[in-house]
Amino acid sequence: MDTIRVDVSYRPLRIGWVIQSGDIEGFRSAVRLSYALWGGRFNPILIADREAEAKLLVDFFRVDVIWPIGDSDTVKALPRKFPYLINPFLHHSLFVGGDKDRKHAQVLDVQMPLCT
Repeated sequence: MDTIRVDVSYRPLRIGWVIQSGDIEGFRSAVRLSYALWGGRFNPILIADREAEAKLLVDFFRVDVIWPIGDSDTVKALPRKFPYLINPFLHHSLFVGGDKDRKHAQVLDVQMPLCT
């Protein structure tokens, strides 16, 4: 009788942050978000103007979702270049909660190990 072996590896969701080249505030936002979320140093920052490099980074880091930071058309268009990476979020925000409510991340954040 043959047996089948399946190895399952759990890891945090990998987010590729898309920014416009030269956007220092976008870069700072991506770094802040990366280190507020679990597995942050494995979330690459993709430059929207450099599509070939972005594709290499998406493949190298095995990105699960691409999240645009900024309002430019180039930044918003890059996630559409990867139709196989679907957005798993129910809301159009990384954090959910009302204005007066405490906001919670839709992905694992650094508060998770503190709560357990």
